[in-house]
Amino acid sequence: MLLRALTTQGGHQGLTSGSDAILVPSGILGGVNISADGSNAATVIVRKGAPGNPGEVIFHQVTISPIFIIGPIQAAQECTISVSGTGGLAQFFEWVP
Repeated sequence: MLLRALTTQGGHQGLTSGSDAILVPSGILGGVNISADGSNAATVIVRKGAPGNPGEVIFHQVTISPIFIIGPIQAAQECTISVSGTGGLAQFFEWVP
């Protein structure tokens, strides 16, 4: 198993917040690194599909502590991400078979 860092359509590589799209060439989300400030909840949601037409939720995590979650998670080649919460950031990784 290899994990490859993904870049959002907005050009963010590394920790990001807000809503955006990511391309997952293998169709498998490999992991999510979530940063939180220790007192406020960070919420990360990943949905299959493009931002204009998001579909099924494939990942949903709420945490006040930093956490790194490893997949594999069946995704789509394009997914919509949403990262919210004071101090909440996330980095996304592709599972490379």
